[in-house]
Amino acid sequence: MLKENKFLYYFSYSVFSFLILVFTLSRTATGIYIFNFRIGEYIVAIAVGVSIFYFLFKKKLNINQNDLNFFMKIFLLIYLSFILSVIINLENNFTTYIFRSSAYLWFIVFFIVGYFSSDNKFPLFKFYQFTRPLLILLYFYLTLDFFRSEEISKFFLGFSDKFEPHKGSDVGMVYISTMFLNNRIFNEKYKFEYFFYVSALFLPLFLFVSRAVFIASFFYFIFELINYFKKINKDYLKIGISLILFSLIFFTSVVTIQDNEIVSDDYYEDLVSLAQERNKIQYEKDGHLSLFWFSDGRIFSADGNLDWRLQIWQDVFYDLKNTNSLIFGYGYHETIPAMNLESRKGLDGLNEQVHNFLINILARGGLFQIILYILLVISIIYFYYKNNKRFEILLFLLPILFISFFDSSMENAHFPLVFYFFLGIIYRSPSFKK
Repeated sequence: MLKENKFLYYFSYSVFSFLILVFTLSRTATGIYIFNFRIGEYIVAIAVGVSIFYFLFKKKLNINQNDLNFFMKIFLLIYLSFILSVIINLENNFTTYIFRSSAYLWFIVFFIVGYFSSDNKFPLFKFYQFTRPLLILLYFYLTLDFFRSEEISKFFLGFSDKFEPHKGSDVGMVYISTMFLNNRIFNEKYKFEYFFYVSALFLPLFLFVSRAVFIASFFYFIFELINYFKKINKDYLKIGISLILFSLIFFTSVVTIQDNEIVSDDYYEDLVSLAQERNKIQYEKDGHLSLFWFSDGRIFSADGNLDWRLQIWQDVFYDLKNTNSLIFGYGYHETIPAMNLESRKGLDGLNEQVHNFLINILARGGLFQIILYILLVISIIYFYYKNNKRFEILLFLLPILFISFFDSSMENAHFPLVFYFFLGIIYRSPSFKK
């Protein structure tokens, strides 16, 4: 094995170790300080380093796959768009903020890391099974009062810049990633039972903490259930017993969540949007309040949380258009202008994300970059189908991308790392090969 190959293989151990930390602590993990820098900042720097490493040693890695080479050409174009933006905005100071705001680009390289670690002969492959017990532990971590106590908060704030329970998007990512691996890569008995009953625990949680995550996870669950139903023997007694157990676990989960008074992701944004909600134009159609309506060339929603997002997205688009920045975006030197309003900064005054992954790409890199990213996603789907004669990867891609369209998840350090790493594993996994 070439030294470069060994580096990528053993580096994936470090990545997976960090994934375990993210599974358990989420955003709190990336805020841990080491020598005056947060782990999240180190991860961005590592992503930049791995990207440079790959392009420098690509020939020595002995990779001849047409699909991977095509992906990396798109990666290179995306990275070149970043360099072009930095050059265009040279009049601004070169700060670490540039890399923080462009982190969503650099994390793409973890697709390659996941790709290399997906070989079932590679020892790390066996460790993926730890995600299953971790998912169950995560449920109790989120639902028990003990872990949200003031003492726990003070403990974590002793070494991290922020103590933040898992957001709905984080839990949705962990759930979908774990279940996808469970249902396709692992061959042990009772994997259906694990999928079915653990889903009964998490679906009520998703319903309460985030509507977008619930919609994505619910449809994921239904499609997986259909796939299983096609393969299992139609033992209706067993099916009946399974449905009863599912119902019991589901309602127990509902009661647990209600008793522990878990606060939803949307709660904080609803507080911010109350003033806007009170002053909003009320438009009625056929005697009923419409979910959406048009006024003065803008789209509004009766849902305060959704309307908060809609106004941000429209402000980004109109401002890009008015400042002739639509092609190449604002760049990475400063906050997106639409997020400079105090009403959009959140309760802690630190929010600067537009809560939509595609809108963020549009704002930072313009139409040029968003076209490249869409091309990347389409090419992954195309080559996966070409190699496997199936579209199963869509079952992983679509729910997570849907979640990222209503959340700032992809702009964090932990969410895209998990996403791209597992996407690389899923794309290449030998268990999918015929």
